[in-house]
Amino acid sequence: MWQLSSVASKTSKAGRKPGKRKKTPSLTERLVGLEQLMDLLLQASLRGRLLPSERRVIKSYLVARKKVEAKKTEEKKGPRCPVCRSPLVKADVRRCPWCSVLLDTKSLKSSSRKKK
Repeated sequence: MWQLSSVASKTSKAGRKPGKRKKTPSLTERLVGLEQLMDLLLQASLRGRLLPSERRVIKSYLVARKKVEAKKTEEKKGPRCPVCRSPLVKADVRRCPWCSVLLDTKSLKSSSRKKK
C-alpha cells in the first residue's frame, strides 16, 4: 500500500534539484497538442465565435510558439556571408571560408549583375 507521505515527497517541488531543465515535449506530444488546438478552432468556427477560455488557450499557444521562434533566431545571430549565408567566424574577414567570395567586393559584383 502506498504511503501518502512518501508519495507527496516524491511529487513535491522541494525534492527537485535547482536549475534542472524542463523536458521538451516529444513529437507525438506536440502533435496531440496541435490536434487539440485544431479541434478547438473547428468547434469555434461551427459555433461562429470564440469563447474567452478558447481565446486564452490560443493566446498561450501563440506566446509559447513565439518564445521558441525567438530562441531559434538567437542561435542564428552573428556575422554571415551575404552570398551563401554561412556563419563567419569574425565580422572583419575578407574572404568567406565556405564559398571563397571576397566580402569587400561583393556589393560591386551584385550591383553590376543587376544593371545588365
